[in-house]
Amino acid sequence: MAKVTDRRNSELAAATERSGDYRKAWELWDKAAGETTDHKHRIWCINRAEFCNRVAIRPFSQGESK
Repeated sequence: MAKVTDRRNSELAAATERSGDYRKAWELWDKAAGETTDHKHRIWCINRAEFCNRVAIRPFSQGESK
């Protein structure tokens, strides 16, 4: 089970991602991944971090969908 700080970091990362600040969300997801002790949660955080990094580098074009 994730600790309270893990959950807070993930919630902050998710809120930042929803706001569209993908660069900051990438940093927060990466931090959350490094701090959690739950394997499934770590994988989730890594996947979200990779997604946010990709979108920060190359945003969606009009032809792509989220």
